[in-house]
Amino acid sequence: MNPATGKLASVLFLSMLTGALASVAAANSAPQHCQQQIYAAPDGRLTPHVIGRVPKSAEPIVGFEIIRGKPLVALPHQLIVFADKSVNELAVPETVSGLSFNQESRLVLQTATGFLTVGDTGLKPDKTMSRTLHGRLYGSGSPVFVEVRAHQGVLQFVARKQDGSPFLIASLKGKLHAASWNELGLAAVVGDSLYVWQAGAKNIVRLVTDEGLSAARDVVLIGSNRAVVTLRTTVLLITSETMTVVMGMPLAHCRFQQSVLYLLDGRTGLIWSLVGLDQLGTRKG
Repeated sequence: MNPATGKLASVLFLSMLTGALASVAAANSAPQHCQQQIYAAPDGRLTPHVIGRVPKSAEPIVGFEIIRGKPLVALPHQLIVFADKSVNELAVPETVSGLSFNQESRLVLQTATGFLTVGDTGLKPDKTMSRTLHGRLYGSGSPVFVEVRAHQGVLQFVARKQDGSPFLIASLKGKLHAASWNELGLAAVVGDSLYVWQAGAKNIVRLVTDEGLSAARDVVLIGSNRAVVTLRTTVLLITSETMTVVMGMPLAHCRFQQSVLYLLDGRTGLIWSLVGLDQLGTRKG
């Protein structure tokens, strides 16, 4: 086992141990069932809030974004929009595979046949995007979108300007497990490595390599050489200094906006906001 792998294994073990101790402490006050999962509460330095819950559905979650503090969740045939006092559901006739938006809050659904934009009049096909883009689209409030496309066994991360013209950010070999693109920049898990690119930087940075990252479900950049990665049951903060367990959460999706980390629990449907992430991720902390 290499040092990086040992480090990640130790972090995950501590997360499970913390959750197990909490479960033992509650054993005398609540009935236990074999189906229950180990729960690890958020790091005590964070301020957590539950801000909503996705209506129960048999369909998987294929997209999660935050616009001005309000969650949006995409299912294969439905878009769920959270307002101040309501949850609105919009049926989508085509099969959705992704959800993105830009700085002007232009909302784009990626489908099996192309792209749909969401406006005041509802859904409408975007023929220009469907004709120009052929890869996976990402965007979480940045002025431009990023397209990830495969070319001769290599993943190309391409920024798309307003007129659709491309700007190549990086080319990486390996399987894409997770990626996101926000106003801070790009975060991507390719193969067993986590890559980050801060907007405007000259080069992409390989922040860490570990075989455990091949189980990544989602990722988001939260600062300079700082990213949150969600695995099968755990949410990790990975920095140039250390790895920190944020909390235990199964099948989580993550986004970051205005210094707030948002997590969607893929099993319960609960949506969390966590404040105070700047206190984590350093050896001193």
